[in-house]
Amino acid sequence: MRYSSKIKEILKINWPEFEEKYSTAIRECEREAVTKVLGCGDPKNGFAEYWCLDCGGKEKKIVPFTCKSRFCPSCGKVYTDKWVEKMSKEMVDVPHRHVVMTIAEELRPYFYWHREMLPILIESAAQVMKSIISEKKKNKDLTPGIVIVVHTFGRNLKFNPHIHALMTEGGLDKNDEWRPIS
Repeated sequence: MRYSSKIKEILKINWPEFEEKYSTAIRECEREAVTKVLGCGDPKNGFAEYWCLDCGGKEKKIVPFTCKSRFCPSCGKVYTDKWVEKMSKEMVDVPHRHVVMTIAEELRPYFYWHREMLPILIESAAQVMKSIISEKKKNKDLTPGIVIVVHTFGRNLKFNPHIHALMTEGGLDKNDEWRPIS
């Protein structure tokens, strides 16, 4: 039997009732994400079949396709690990700082119903971090390195759009020389 996560088991048991009760509030992308998770690793959705050539194909192995959704507990982990590996190769070898920014609770419904506005959070966070660098180094125009990721849910799975940023502790000046900032 294939491994199944607790989240997938919870969705299997509760999704039909939840979908019926809240059908008008569920966005199509959410419905698609749950459908992918529920079908992840199910041979009905496609598979690769491997045959042993030495025994004339008597031994076979079926490997079901995964959904590759970031929402899926197993596929999302693979996606995240690959992203982290890629980003770690692109990072400059200087000290970095993890920064978390959130918005007022009163603004959350606006972003919930207007997801297309989430990039504003990224732009605003970058502006704030650049202004902090500018204030620290008054006479120098420095360009920091910043990687920003938007998370739309908190640990308790309630909608809470917030920013996670990895920012260099310093930046490049106009001559492309590194200037550290503590």
